[in-house]
Amino acid sequence: MHDQREIVERRIRRTIDERIRPTIHTVGPALDVEAWVVPGEPVTPTAARSAVYEPFEIGGVWGEPWGTTWFRCSGEYPAGWPAAGQSVEVLIDLGFGRGPGFQAEGLLYAVDEGGPIRGVHPLHQAVPAAMVGDGRRVGFLLEAASNPIIAPSHAPTPFGDPATAPPGPLYRLRQCHLALRNDDVWHLDLDLQVVVGLMYELGLDDPRRAELLVAIEDALDALDLHDVPGTAGAGRDRLRPILEAPAAASAHQTTLVGHAHIDTAWLWPRRETRRKCARTYS
Repeated sequence: MHDQREIVERRIRRTIDERIRPTIHTVGPALDVEAWVVPGEPVTPTAARSAVYEPFEIGGVWGEPWGTTWFRCSGEYPAGWPAAGQSVEVLIDLGFGRGPGFQAEGLLYAVDEGGPIRGVHPLHQAVPAAMVGDGRRVGFLLEAASNPIIAPSHAPTPFGDPATAPPGPLYRLRQCHLALRNDDVWHLDLDLQVVVGLMYELGLDDPRRAELLVAIEDALDALDLHDVPGTAGAGRDRLRPILEAPAAASAHQTTLVGHAHIDTAWLWPRRETRRKCARTYS
């Protein structure tokens, strides 16, 4: 019997990366963006709310090393948004590179008053519009930290101190747009993360690994790759039995609790630790 496991696994990775995830969002209009560059150390949201902002173009560069730029963003849903099975989100890309930490990060605030709403980093670029909107309009302040990339090498670098860091902007605001989230596709991606992740944790000689592989392939067979949003529900239906099946009759039920790892003052100033905590915990 031919072993096609590697071929199927390559198909799974390509389908998720090239077909499913690109259709989670339909990008809509850009928000109106204004910016204020903080002259020195970070300031409170109260100070930022009373600052004078200037128009800023999406695609523009920003962020001196260890600096802070506040962005004021606003916009309105297009007519007909959202349709059934869709949610409105705001997509923000400050110029992110690899995973979170040691680079640009942001923290959302309401325009008028209140504390932190949500942190923004490479793994959390989509913000539900309901968190920053009222009805069909959205508006928020974004405190953007332009921390230089000094990891993972941890080698001596002039970027380790504002006094020695070379001048000039480090980042480019690539995206600040309204977007429609196709909810079935989003849920399908989450389901696949669970099933595929479990599969790769099991040994090649484990029968459950083979069962998971067959179930994933079956779910992908249910997709029309030219209409992923319209067929994602069918893919989820194919995955449901394997998600509901226990590993064994005596399998335990477990509860997963998220956690955050905070270095209090390692490769950034202590004042950045406080902002890091606010971004992470929100």
